[in-house]
Amino acid sequence: MNSQFFLKKLSLIFGVFIWVTVFLFSGVVESVEAATRSPASVCNTTTLAVKQFFPDPKVDTEYFINQVQTLIGHAPEVKGLTVALANPNGDIIATLEKGYARTACDADGEQYFTVDTIHQWGSVSKLITTAAVLKALEASLLSVDAPLRTLLPQRWHLLINNTNEDRQKNVTLGQLLSHRAGFFDEGCGSYHVGERMALGDYLPCKGTSVPPAVGTRSYSNGLGVAGDFALTPIVAPNYADDLEKELAGASKSEYDATSRYSRAILYRNYVRNTLFAPLSIDGACNLSEYFGGNNNYALPYTSASDPSGGSVGNYDQGGCAAGGWALSTRDMLKFLGKLRNANTLLARKSYALMEKTSSDRLGWGYNSAWQVYDHGGKISSHNYSYVVALKNGYVAAMAQNSRRTSGADRTEAIVESFNKAYGKKMVPIIEAILD
Repeated sequence: MNSQFFLKKLSLIFGVFIWVTVFLFSGVVESVEAATRSPASVCNTTTLAVKQFFPDPKVDTEYFINQVQTLIGHAPEVKGLTVALANPNGDIIATLEKGYARTACDADGEQYFTVDTIHQWGSVSKLITTAAVLKALEASLLSVDAPLRTLLPQRWHLLINNTNEDRQKNVTLGQLLSHRAGFFDEGCGSYHVGERMALGDYLPCKGTSVPPAVGTRSYSNGLGVAGDFALTPIVAPNYADDLEKELAGASKSEYDATSRYSRAILYRNYVRNTLFAPLSIDGACNLSEYFGGNNNYALPYTSASDPSGGSVGNYDQGGCAAGGWALSTRDMLKFLGKLRNANTLLARKSYALMEKTSSDRLGWGYNSAWQVYDHGGKISSHNYSYVVALKNGYVAAMAQNSRRTSGADRTEAIVESFNKAYGKKMVPIIEAILD
C-alpha cells in the first residue's frame, strides 16, 4: 500500500517536473481569454485579445501584459493593435495582439495583426535614420558638427551659400538629427530642403509663421533629409562626385529628381545592408514592396468599423514613402534592443549621443515626466506607432492601424506597467500547479 502511494506520488512529481521543463524551455503561455481565433464573418468584426508571455529573470511578464491591457482597455474601436516588450537582447518576452491587419474585404484577404505583421512606423523611422548616419560617421572624418549644406547636392549647396539667410547656413547635421534645425514641423509643398534653407523665413511654408530659431528643439520632419540626402557624401563621396558630373548639364527638374532618387536608393540599401542584415531582419521604405511577396502586412483604417483599408504611400523615386520604414514589431524591437545594448550596430560612444537628457540628443525624444526615451509615429489619422527605451536595456513597442480613442496614454500604459512588473517575482510555477 505504501509502495503504491509512493509510486503515485513519484509519478505526480515527475509529471510536474516534465511540465515545468516544457514551460521553461518553450517559454510560451497564452491567455485563455482568446486561445482560438475564428475567421471574421463580416469585414468589421473585432476579435478578442491574444496574450503571450515568456519567463524573464527580472520582469513579471504576465503581470506586465495584463496591466497593459487593463490600462489601454480592450480597445474595441481599434481595427488592429499589438504591444510587445523585449529584453535587452531584443527578444520579445511579452505580447498583446488584437484585431486585424486586413479584413476579408481587402484585396489580399484577411490577416490578423501580430508582432510579425509588417507595419509602417512613420516618424519612428527617424531612429533608424539617426543610427545610419552615426554608423556612417564612425568610418568618416566628418562629425555631427558638419554643416548640413556641405552634404547636400551641389546646386542646393550653392543656393544656400548665395542667400542672406546666415542662420540657415549654420545648420549642422547634428542639429538636424536632434530636431534643432529650425525647420517647420510640416513639409513645404514642392520645395526641396536646399530651397527651404535658402529662402528661410520668407518661404511660405506655414502661413506667416516664422520657423523656430536654429538650435531650438522643435519637432521637425526635416530629419529625414539626413538619410535621403546627407548620407551619400559620407559613405560614398566618390559616387556623389560622379553623380554631380553626370548632372552638370541637366535641367533643374532633372537635377532635383535624379539627385533625390539616387541618394534615396543609397540610403535605403545602406540601412538594409549595414543595420538590418547583421541582425537577420529586413524592412522596406515602401510598404507596397511587400505586395505579392510577404502577405503579412497591415493596411491603415480610419476606424475599426471600416470594412476595408486605405491605400499606402508609394515613393516612386525609390526612397521612403510618407509612412517611413515598414517592418514588423518583432524586427523593430530586435533593432532597438541591439542598438541600445550591443556594439553590433553602433559603438557605445556613438550611441551615447542618442540617450542624453539635454536638447542636443540625437534621434530619441525624452519624456521628462516618466524619465524615458521614446518616439512616436503617425500617418494621418490611421497608423499609430510608439517605441520606448525602458530601464536596464528593455524596449517596448506599440503599433495600431486605426485610431484608439479610449484608455490610458500609450506612455503611461507601457511605462507604468513595466515599472510595476520590473523586479516583481513571478509566482513559483510548482506552487501555482499544486494550488
